[in-house]
Amino acid sequence: MACSIFAHAQQNNSDSQTGDYFGLKAPLTTPEVFAPGIISVDTTIEHGYPAFSPDLKDVFWQSNYRIDGKETQIYCYHMQQENGVWRGPEIIPDASGPAFAVDGSRVFYNSNAENGTIRSILKQGNSWDEPEILGLISQFPELKYAYNLSFTDDGTLYFLGYAEGLGSMNDFGIFRSVLKEGIYQKPELLPEPVNIGDGTLNWTPFIAPDESYLLFSSSRQTSERDMGDIFICFRKSDGSWSKAYNLGKEINSERQERFPAVSPDGKHLFFTRWTERGNEDVMWVKSTVIDELGKEEALASAKIRQVPFAPINEKIKTLYQKLKEVAKIDSARYIGMCNDALQEFDDDHLRYNLLFWELSFHYAGMGEYQRCLDILGKGHEEGLFYLLRTDSRIFPPYLNELKTLDGFESFLSKNKELTEKANEQTMVEYMVQLPSNYSEKKKYPMLLLMHGGIGTISALQHNYDIDKLRNEFIVVYTQGDNLLGSYSRSYNYTNWKNEIYAVYHQIVSNYAVDTSEVLLGGPSAGGYRTLIAGLEDIIPTKGLILSFPVYPRDSDSSYFVEAANKGIRVSLICGENDWAIKQQKKLGYILDQHDISNRFVVLPDEGHGFPENWSHYLDTSIEYIFRED
Repeated sequence: MACSIFAHAQQNNSDSQTGDYFGLKAPLTTPEVFAPGIISVDTTIEHGYPAFSPDLKDVFWQSNYRIDGKETQIYCYHMQQENGVWRGPEIIPDASGPAFAVDGSRVFYNSNAENGTIRSILKQGNSWDEPEILGLISQFPELKYAYNLSFTDDGTLYFLGYAEGLGSMNDFGIFRSVLKEGIYQKPELLPEPVNIGDGTLNWTPFIAPDESYLLFSSSRQTSERDMGDIFICFRKSDGSWSKAYNLGKEINSERQERFPAVSPDGKHLFFTRWTERGNEDVMWVKSTVIDELGKEEALASAKIRQVPFAPINEKIKTLYQKLKEVAKIDSARYIGMCNDALQEFDDDHLRYNLLFWELSFHYAGMGEYQRCLDILGKGHEEGLFYLLRTDSRIFPPYLNELKTLDGFESFLSKNKELTEKANEQTMVEYMVQLPSNYSEKKKYPMLLLMHGGIGTISALQHNYDIDKLRNEFIVVYTQGDNLLGSYSRSYNYTNWKNEIYAVYHQIVSNYAVDTSEVLLGGPSAGGYRTLIAGLEDIIPTKGLILSFPVYPRDSDSSYFVEAANKGIRVSLICGENDWAIKQQKKLGYILDQHDISNRFVVLPDEGHGFPENWSHYLDTSIEYIFRED
């Protein structure tokens, strides 16, 4: 059904404007008025940011008319880009405060005629369905209202509501409500330092789609005349918030700034500012200030720890090689070798691997499930715990058989107890391998490595052990802060960029690194993180070594353009039988499409893992990146 709420506007027509953002170019550091004469109009007060759709083909915004002696007139405008040309605007007479869902499927707004009731309209192609009511206020009447709507990727809603007893100006409070099974849950009032009392005005929230930061306007640290600057708080991995950072003098002035938002492509910061004319204009500028403050917060709050360098134990390395050779041909000998090693070595990492990755899987493969459970129990006695999943993605697969055995439930309970205790004080760890004959008077190239979805420093060390790295490079091995098993780690989904940046910062501050010759690398999901860290310039890099990377979704094409301009080189090593090969080939195509110099090697008969002659491909990848054309 086509939506009937749109009406023709009696305002400037913009048919001459073409392209994204009306063909305008955003200022780099000093904000300028956005779309003057189109959105920012002298006769109106722009009461909110321009809400662009993810494809930048639609934009909604609110403008207010104030006439002396009369009630303020509130209008919500809509424009649409057709064949590159902007048409409109149209008016939604009963709407205010428009905001898109992150995927662009819906626009949410407040109904002026219904005391701010939240409504949404679903987009169907180039048309819009009839409005639907979001019953947040009817569910939670104590809120009284819900304005300044902003959504995350998973639908979590941030908004301005009534917070009785908070002590802020008008008892305004910024709230968060989680979407669960299609229903918004009881909103939580955000704690300090977001909401503060003492008559402070805290409002107009905007949440990042990944919920990594919150922008809002606040009168803290401002004059009575100002009444509001734009602040940002960063969300930590435990759900708490960083201190509130003022966006600085380039963004904030002696007049009130409010209604901050970041464009769907992440490139631009929008906000409004009161002008000398007595109205309010939309301002815009590149969003780099958010990245800069994010790095400052990363250094201030990063939970990272350097661990002492430990050389590869050649005896243990030889043991792993022999176990791999024997496992498929002589089961009894394989089990005996594992048990002998358990008697000989007290290295916890080795013992974890022997008990879990070697013996438990081997016994399960033989159908010896009681022996499998017994060997895992032996690890528990030593304080070891394991990577276990009992949901629909059950892991290890043999858990389906173990759960029929006596003692299985207590085994799960013990594993959970050990896991939770170990994760109470974890942090990202890194180990530095200095080149032979290292001297602080000389600068060295550096390779920073991130493991895959599950991994450790030790595993990385074994797979990236070649003469060139040992003799010529500073090598930094990292491991995530989430302990899934005693020696099975993962990186935190929301904070990994900050932690890796903090590691990089510490290394270049403490060691003789040539920052023009920094390489990034990693296998599988570590390859994906390597790609993101390089493209998004989290770490300035000369080149990327991607080992059978996972490339889960499209990245902003502008990142690839910028990588090409910087001269970043990429070595992409994959196996033809890898389950992710289609994604990897797509990535190779995108690299070619954007003229990024790359070496794409697809190895026949190889899957998702390191090939036998991986050291050769690692060596030649480094040579390729440093090659002078």
